[in-house]
Amino acid sequence: MASTDENKKSKEIDILGMLYKVLKEWKLVALFILAFAIVGVVVAFSTKKRYTTTVVLAPEASSAGVDDGLSAAAGIIGLNMGGNSGGDAIFPELYPNIFTSSTFLINLFDVKVPVYQSGDTITYYKHLKLNYKPPFWKYPKIWLAMLIRKLSPEKRKNPNATGGVDPFWLTEEQDNICNMMRANINCVVDQKNGLVTINVTDFDELIAATIADSVTFKLQDYIIEYRTKKARHDLAFLEKMYAQVKDEYIQAQEAYAKVADASQSLVMSRSRVKVEHLRNEMGIKYAVYSEVTTQLQMARQRVQERTPAFMVIQPATVSLEASSMGRMMVTAIFGFLGFVVGSLWCLYGREYYYTYRNRKKQNK
Repeated sequence: MASTDENKKSKEIDILGMLYKVLKEWKLVALFILAFAIVGVVVAFSTKKRYTTTVVLAPEASSAGVDDGLSAAAGIIGLNMGGNSGGDAIFPELYPNIFTSSTFLINLFDVKVPVYQSGDTITYYKHLKLNYKPPFWKYPKIWLAMLIRKLSPEKRKNPNATGGVDPFWLTEEQDNICNMMRANINCVVDQKNGLVTINVTDFDELIAATIADSVTFKLQDYIIEYRTKKARHDLAFLEKMYAQVKDEYIQAQEAYAKVADASQSLVMSRSRVKVEHLRNEMGIKYAVYSEVTTQLQMARQRVQERTPAFMVIQPATVSLEASSMGRMMVTAIFGFLGFVVGSLWCLYGREYYYTYRNRKKQNK
């Protein structure tokens, strides 16, 4: 029991001794704090404030169904469309992957964003290309990458490039812009309640809100297009089929009426057989026409049912406060880091340095 008390006492004495040693060297520690604080000020003023706009969506749950009626209608004219069972392949959990895909990001290239200084508008692509300047501490990395690029073998270029955007083969600049978009746009899905949170960050608060609003609508269009693609394809098929069977029914109706009028005064069996044949053919055409008309109405209703609804819980609004760390906080963190480094230097670093230097001199 006594040994335990002595250990605690020795630890307390060691801590007090360390504090005393640091306070004794307070001028040196203060120099470290001042030096790091100056670096913090430079970093803080070299980094632009960033603003984040948040949008919260509640997407409609996906559903599945089987288009048996459409298959039956196609079977009437001898076509086999197969079953359409199953559900959606895109769930809210996969929305973050949509935002990182180049296909989706390319659609944001031409979004118009406002320029605060002039009041004009430019594309989001040009904004990222012209207005985004990396901080000074990233320039060595950029210069090194440029040097490696010059020394490395020349990359193959798209021979079919015409100055536009080819999703299959992006240029290096277009790929860099897509990477910047991936860093600025973030999507988080809450699996418990199914809410989708979209965060868009930019150093211009108005541009952040504009892109957040555009991203929200483009995501909705993307999901709607996917979920209604099969239904719209079926609707287009039925509309084409409807026009075809309607023309065939009208032709059969006209042929029957023509022969029936010409055979009113005839009593020959051949004429009666022909009239009966045309009447039966007209009936078949009418049955197909009636069935396709019913299925066409069902297909139009199916498109409407498959169109998902998105409830915007929190719309895009211009952020009034920066989401990035404040300059005072950055300076304070660097100052605290200076205090830690200075204290470690006084306690251990300086002794280790002089020991190493003396040992090196003795070896010489």
